[in-house]
Amino acid sequence: MLSKYRLEEINSIEQEIYEGDVFDLEIKEDHSYAVNDNYIVHNCSDAAHGLGGHIISDGGCATVADFSKAFGAGADIVMSGSFFAAVDEADCEREVIDGKTYCYNYGMSSQTAQDKYGSGLKEYRSSEGRTVLIPATGPADAVIKDILGGIRSCCTYVGAISLKELPKRTTFIKVNNTHNTINESSTVGS
Repeated sequence: MLSKYRLEEINSIEQEIYEGDVFDLEIKEDHSYAVNDNYIVHNCSDAAHGLGGHIISDGGCATVADFSKAFGAGADIVMSGSFFAAVDEADCEREVIDGKTYCYNYGMSSQTAQDKYGSGLKEYRSSEGRTVLIPATGPADAVIKDILGGIRSCCTYVGAISLKELPKRTTFIKVNNTHNTINESSTVGS
C-alpha cells in the first residue's frame, strides 16, 4: 500500500551516482539481443537481470496501461515525468486559458530545458522532445492511485500475484485496431 505522497520526503532523498557496468543492447534481425557483442539472448530483461543489471523503460508513457506494458515486458523502472509534470505539487510554469489551468511540460533534453538549466543547446546536439501545454492533473496522490490501480488490474487479468511475476505471465500480441468506438455515438436513445 502506498503511503500518503509527501513532496518533502522525495526532495530529501540523496541521489547516488551509478558506478556499475553499463551494457549496450543491440536488437538483431531474428529479434534476439546482443549484449556488448558477447551474448545472444532472447529476453532482454532476463539478460540484464542475469548480469545484475536493471531495465529502465525510458519514457513515452501516454496512458496508465503503458506502465503495465513496461513492467510486463520486464522493466524494473518506468520513467514517467510527463505523468507528474502537471500535478499540484509540480514546480511548473502554469497558464490559465479559458478558465482551465495548464502546465508547460518539456523533457530534460529539449531545447527549453537546455536553455533554462544549461547554457543552451550545443552545436553538436539536437533537441530531444518538445515543449507542450498539458492540463493540470490535480494532486500527485490521485495520479499515483490511478497508475497503481491500472497495474493491479493488469496483474489480475494475466494472473500475476506480484509485480515481479508480471513479466512471466505477460504475452504481447500485435494488433492493428486498439480503439473501441462503440461508445462514441453522439446520439443517445434514438
